[in-house]
Amino acid sequence: MAQRTMARESTTKTRRQLLHTAGLIGVVGVAGCMGSNNESGGNGSGGGSSTTAAWIGEAGDGNLTKKHYNPLNFKEQQAAIYNYIWDPFAAQNDFTGEYYPYLITDWSVGKDAMQLQLRDGLTWWDGSKVDSKDLASTLKLEFLVNGAPETIDTISEKDKTTVEIGLKEPTNASILEQTILTKRLNIKHDVFKKYVSQYDQASSDDVQQKVREKLVNDKIEEPYGHGPWQVDQVTPGKITLKKYDKHPDADKINFPTVEFNQMGGGNQKRWGAIKTGNLDGTKSFVESSVGETFPDAIKHKNYPANWGMGLWFNHDDPVLKKRNVRWAIAHLFDRKTIAKNSDATKKPVKVPDGITNAATDKWLGDLTGKMKKYEKDTAKAERLLKKEGFTKKGGTWHEPNGKKFSLPINVPAGWSDFTLSVQTMVSQLKNFGIQSQVKTSDSSSYLSDLWPNGNFRVATYGWAAGIAYPYYTYRLTYADQEVQGAISPPDTVKIPPVGKPNGKLNTVDPNDVLGNLEKKVDKSTEKKLMQKLAWLYNYTLPCLPVQEKLDQIWYNTDGWEYPSKDDKAMTYYDGLFSWLPRQGKLKATQ
Repeated sequence: MAQRTMARESTTKTRRQLLHTAGLIGVVGVAGCMGSNNESGGNGSGGGSSTTAAWIGEAGDGNLTKKHYNPLNFKEQQAAIYNYIWDPFAAQNDFTGEYYPYLITDWSVGKDAMQLQLRDGLTWWDGSKVDSKDLASTLKLEFLVNGAPETIDTISEKDKTTVEIGLKEPTNASILEQTILTKRLNIKHDVFKKYVSQYDQASSDDVQQKVREKLVNDKIEEPYGHGPWQVDQVTPGKITLKKYDKHPDADKINFPTVEFNQMGGGNQKRWGAIKTGNLDGTKSFVESSVGETFPDAIKHKNYPANWGMGLWFNHDDPVLKKRNVRWAIAHLFDRKTIAKNSDATKKPVKVPDGITNAATDKWLGDLTGKMKKYEKDTAKAERLLKKEGFTKKGGTWHEPNGKKFSLPINVPAGWSDFTLSVQTMVSQLKNFGIQSQVKTSDSSSYLSDLWPNGNFRVATYGWAAGIAYPYYTYRLTYADQEVQGAISPPDTVKIPPVGKPNGKLNTVDPNDVLGNLEKKVDKSTEKKLMQKLAWLYNYTLPCLPVQEKLDQIWYNTDGWEYPSKDDKAMTYYDGLFSWLPRQGKLKATQ
């Protein structure tokens, strides 16, 4: 079974995700059990190992019995339980980017194809085997809806446990791994076979689009799965899962049920729940002053979110299109103070080069010392502005045309961490003599009008793509159509040779460098190309990365045994509370 040509993949976070991640962090929890002060109800009443666990958080608004189980229809889906009922292809270390095989036990990337080996012994809840047909169907429909890299050509089943992804041309293995291994097997072929068949037989993009429209609006009413928990009971306010004993890792799990309870009230409600023992784990921001009031049994771990707030420059602006002006503005900000004045989960960007702090040493090494740090230096900012014809009169800076230099900073209303940071930035601009203000717009108009249409001089937006591999941030910056429409950057830039800041300027097309990185490359070439992208980003500054976000996980050790914080099983932020039981590393102790 082969797949027709795929749509272009959207591998970066959407602008809505980038902005909303700051305020709508998914809430996951594992709550237990015997001996705890749990008040959610139905949490066991015996001794020994008769315990339950529960997801307590954003199970969705409304009646949970009305939710559906089509993972590709994002309206009213039962998404809270997905990590529990469907196995991930692999887990990814959020600190290093390393993959830990799971449902996909082995993979290889060759010149013409990528091969995936499916774990043996998996069965659907109805007893049928999970096989390559299910894996191929998952990939086909996922790519149909969300797009695929242009280099992917076909998807075929080589045998019962092997799927081959045919390539149009040799492709960077790191990009393929990030695209494929971060998924989970969530399509049962027998449930979705009509869509798979229609797509395989589609004769044009228009036909594919019609299939896509039907698929994303379909509601699968009956739950299906193959993970270590299966749906047992759904009420308007709670979902109960029971352990699926035929799963290969069922013996590693010593608690029989998982519960997901609706809980409104925002962060404050979750803080109260974990403090009182009604919630044993959550992916949620907790204010420092609140965390200090938690019992000693409540622990937490920070994870790199691989993105944060950036200040984007509109290159259509006659002033901001000048590199010296962007440099000058960057030298006006104290990024440490900005991050500190936001909240405890924000850290200042050390080197504004498009690579997150944690990944800088891996990709740049000694080159980091030759990058521009853009530390606060008002004298340097003054020299750069004067070089472009700016003047300062009566303590206020004026543009070359004589108008006062005004630089309001746009931020979506309601995003408190963005707003707190921007307030500090505005203060620092004013102290230098540049007129500025916090300019808010409701998030809907910000996303649909102000940002995509470039209706700003400078605007806040996520500067990185939320993925450890830096390629995705550079693709967001230089190839994402929405970003291009927002900031209108030039097609080519002039930069000195990598590592030689005072060298002769050469014209470079960032998309040419991206294109070379997308090809099959050895590790040495990959690193050189990444360094070139970092160098041109740092020199031309299409965006000033201001701060990075840290994700937080909080968990209750009262009644539960967790591994140490430095255990590699504790590195998988997105699915931590469903991953640890699969590894036998989250144990009920009462």
